[in-house]
Amino acid sequence: MYKYDNLVSILEANNEQHKTWSVNENYDFVLQDKKFAKWYDFKEIAINNLNDLYALLEQYQHKKRCCFVRGKLNENAWKQRTKGYKIPRKKEYIEDYPKSWVMFDIDNFEKPQGIDLRYFSQRKKAVNMFLESINKQFASTSYICQFSNGMFPTSDKVKAHIWFMLDKPRTCQNLKEYFSAKDYNIDKCVFNPSQIYYTAAPSFIDCIDPLGDTRLFMEEKTNKKLYLL
Repeated sequence: MYKYDNLVSILEANNEQHKTWSVNENYDFVLQDKKFAKWYDFKEIAINNLNDLYALLEQYQHKKRCCFVRGKLNENAWKQRTKGYKIPRKKEYIEDYPKSWVMFDIDNFEKPQGIDLRYFSQRKKAVNMFLESINKQFASTSYICQFSNGMFPTSDKVKAHIWFMLDKPRTCQNLKEYFSAKDYNIDKCVFNPSQIYYTAAPSFIDCIDPLGDTRLFMEEKTNKKLYLL
């Protein structure tokens, strides 16, 4: 086992790291301007299992200036932090390292026929159908789902982040090679060590989130870890 494979790297910016929406006169959701960060403070938090990861995501969905990365903050990053400096999101500070968890980004899965995304049970069913469509083994493994900031009951596509615990620690490079050889509808960009994983829930101006408190959930299945064969 690797010494730091259970760490989750968390970046914190000066500005909010989520999308903000308002409603126009036609009752359509309109995206407000978003500012992207260049400099970050950071921390690393250890997890032991999927329940720990879920508790972390549950906490950080309310921390609007935070986001995750899969890479490990290296010695250069910690030296800068000791000096009181923030760091840019670059490979000089965030390196690839075997981690015991993985996140998949679903952005282009067409809403299955007969699915009504207005209902939580149907949204959950759509996620399970996506996992079933790429690999039956994935569909039988416990996971965490966080619907993306741009996911709405009227969406034509299912947009979500799906988190698993892995059978063994794997680097981003390992995962990129594995999934590049597979015909899975998964965004390979998430296997960049410094790729931002947005974890903060969206904000709404003069309206409420139509997904309510169901934007984040955990689904228990037969297998507790994802085995990549």
